[in-house]
Amino acid sequence: GGPRDNDAWRHDGNDGLKMTVVNSLEGVWFPFFDAVMDDWDRGIPDALTLSKETVPYDSRCSSIKGKLKVCNDNYGDTQWKGINLITLQYNYITDSVAKMN
Repeated sequence: GGPRDNDAWRHDGNDGLKMTVVNSLEGVWFPFFDAVMDDWDRGIPDALTLSKETVPYDSRCSSIKGKLKVCNDNYGDTQWKGINLITLQYNYITDSVAKMN
């Protein structure tokens, strides 16, 4: 099956979503990562509060519980430039990886 409307990150419902986004990209991707993070963090309404971490480059893009991890590599002729994969538990997202091809 595909994504469902009720799949969501767990949050307290009062202050919007607080999320840590982990940069595991090669350096050439850093300016794009920073630009997207700035755009997301300044959204209106302000329903998203982001923090960022940088970890060593990880082409396998192993997930980290409770966080969104962003990676890149040459994943081959996949027909996608980027893809997001989530792990669900009881209809809540527990972690996510975004792979840039």
